Amino acid sequence: MFSSGYIQMRGISYGSIAAAHHLNIILGILTIFGGWLLFIKDKTGWLLSIISSAMFAVNFFISSRSNAVDNKQPFAEFYKSYGIAALIFLLIFTLLLLKPFREKYQPTAKNWFWIVSILLVLIIDKFIW
Repeated sequence: MFSSGYIQMRGISYGSIAAAHHLNIILGILTIFGGWLLFIKDKTGWLLSIISSAMFAVNFFISSRSNAVDNKQPFAEFYKSYGIAALIFLLIFTLLLLKPFREKYQPTAKNWFWIVSILLVLIIDKFIW
């Protein structure tokens, strides 16, 4: 969208921006609701936090690998820090899967099915778009 230091205005709309970055919008909404519900100790918040932290780890890892190899980009060094962010979100994901959280929220097989299926749909969406 940026070219020569200014924004190109032709063909850009809120819909095109939302279509191009819909996964990041979905992840942001999941994170807000998941964090809030986790704060009030709701099981749905724990599930959403697991999903969003795993997806942020995948998203940052893919972005770091694809953007760090292209040295022509203006912020190529910045994209290399995405790998560290991916590791941080992987750590958060791992912490949320530890035994104290599992004992507190007592996930069922149906919960694990929803976690895995939502993650698969979002990962497939990331690779397709």
